[in-house]
Amino acid sequence: MSDIAIARTVVLVILCAALLALFISLIRREWDNVIRSLIFALIFAGLFVFFQNTKMEHLTIGELKKELGLAKAPEYVFIKEEGRDLYKQTVRYFFPEPGPRLSLTIDESGRYLHLDKIDEVNRVLDHLGLKKVTHGVKELASLTGSQLDVNLYRWDDYPDGILTIERAICRDKRTFNSYNCLQSVTLTRWR
Repeated sequence: MSDIAIARTVVLVILCAALLALFISLIRREWDNVIRSLIFALIFAGLFVFFQNTKMEHLTIGELKKELGLAKAPEYVFIKEEGRDLYKQTVRYFFPEPGPRLSLTIDESGRYLHLDKIDEVNRVLDHLGLKKVTHGVKELASLTGSQLDVNLYRWDDYPDGILTIERAICRDKRTFNSYNCLQSVTLTRWR
């Protein structure tokens, strides 16, 4: 059972208790308790609806801030390079360490890391002024079988061209943590 399902169940039990207290207060005509019970019932009904409609996977302070829109939008430092030749135009954004985190999942074989969770990627693309992606992708090496495509993720169906993301291992010097991060974003447009 996930964190959200447990929270939803707890909120539902408290909501039922508040409604029961409201019903008992109405029967006894204890108007001050009716108002109190009604306020609690409304609060927990709102919480239940929130947990029912949320897309959060885990109940953490950070996830809750993101869901409620209270989290500060991170400022990403990047270097933009543009190039063009006879057939294509390329725009590449490099992110120095520590780059934006990527949330990856390992495949069944244990060889490749797939990019299924696209929230952070969309946050970065939004910061760069690019359109968001609609779905996750597999590591390109798992599709081509080439070792040259390790650490690459490509969206061929991206609306503005071909979007390629390269990942790396970043080290946060403040916390001494290593993590998978976004190293570069490349957008290729064919002429």
